[in-house]
Amino acid sequence: ILHCTWVYPVTVYPPFFGYYFFNGLLFVLQCLHIFWAVLILRMAIKFLPGN
Repeated sequence: ILHCTWVYPVTVYPPFFGYYFFNGLLFVLQCLHIFWAVLILRMAIKFLPGN
């Protein structure tokens, strides 16, 4: 989705403030998803037997 919202609209419409704001929020959301996934994986590995 980030690639589709970052690359394609620039070829169709001129960039404006909302374009950068929306993409910035999507990037922050992507970073949070990666952070939460790492936390969940670390917790799952910690609870596996033998660790």
